[in-house]
Amino acid sequence: MTTEESKKESENGQKDGDNQTLLIILGVALVVSLIAVVALVVALLSRGSSGSEGAEVEGTLPPPAVETVEPPDSGGGIPTRQPPIVVPTPDPGEPAATVIAPDGANVRVGPGTEYPIIGTAPQGATGEVVGVSADGQWWAVLVPESPNDTGWVLGELVSVENVGDVPVLPVPPPPPTPTNTPTPAPDVVFEASRTMINAGETSILTWSVENVQAVYLYPVGANWPNYPVSGQGSQEVQPFITTTYQLRVINRDNSTDLTNIEITVNGGLTDGRWLMRVYESSSGALVSALPGIEVTASFSTGGSVSGSGGCNTYNGGFQAYDQTLTISRLTATNTACEEDVMQQEAEFLAAMERSSKMSIIGNELSIRDRSGKTILAFTRG
Repeated sequence: MTTEESKKESENGQKDGDNQTLLIILGVALVVSLIAVVALVVALLSRGSSGSEGAEVEGTLPPPAVETVEPPDSGGGIPTRQPPIVVPTPDPGEPAATVIAPDGANVRVGPGTEYPIIGTAPQGATGEVVGVSADGQWWAVLVPESPNDTGWVLGELVSVENVGDVPVLPVPPPPPTPTNTPTPAPDVVFEASRTMINAGETSILTWSVENVQAVYLYPVGANWPNYPVSGQGSQEVQPFITTTYQLRVINRDNSTDLTNIEITVNGGLTDGRWLMRVYESSSGALVSALPGIEVTASFSTGGSVSGSGGCNTYNGGFQAYDQTLTISRLTATNTACEEDVMQQEAEFLAAMERSSKMSIIGNELSIRDRSGKTILAFTRG
């Protein structure tokens, strides 16, 4: 071999060595890249797994909630939570029906959805066919311990075989249609022993109520929820003004019936003018009215009170029922009089506004405060 040939062969060998080195470097780089990709995938999977067990991975959305909807009863199909039913497996060659519906099939006491459900047969269950409905839509299968040992399934939910000679069975009577029991009509009796009395006399109210929710008996003008009573009873009343008593009945359907009885009172609060005899002074003692000074009160049937305080005239409103009397919103003129007359007038008006109870005996009217203490006394005049 010549020197020139040796030189060329040496150069070719060096080039081959360089190429092999480059291939090795590229191979190593590819392996490193694959390792990095695998490591990244493992890391992502690890983060996803830890997120499902604990907190969610930042920047990702949680999986949507799955709402489970129970399938409705589609005629002969199976609603949820029906009791399972076991039917005997037919012998080979016997007429048979096999449930093909994925959700199973209702087994009923008659060929129609109006009949009650005996139970359910799951997909794949096979029973002996003993009959068919006249319209061919329902199959009767053997179900021991059911009415007539028979249950009915909708034909489209089962596959049948060997049913060419099964008889058409008579349809059992349909179940009775449920009827709504009407709410009993309320039975209300409300009476008074007397509907016309003299002031100071009493009347007895009696009532009997049935088939209702609640009963209230009260004088009109009072806060009726504070006057509940039982369904039957009696109550003695002593009104000092003509008063209407109302029986409020709350029926079972939440409707309301009202029954009224009016007790007319002769010689009551609204009859005539009242002349003050004594009053409670600022010291708390009962004192007589100043001689020669008339202090009066007149109560109208419309609910107003007016009169003279001895110097000024006044007016206001009142509410009265039974022995209750409340006077409010008193206003008076502004005339100046002797000091003792003005003091008596101020104490009289203050006592009027503290009124709570009253009683009338003949021509004598007594007014009491909440404690029951007499604070005013009048004579009819």
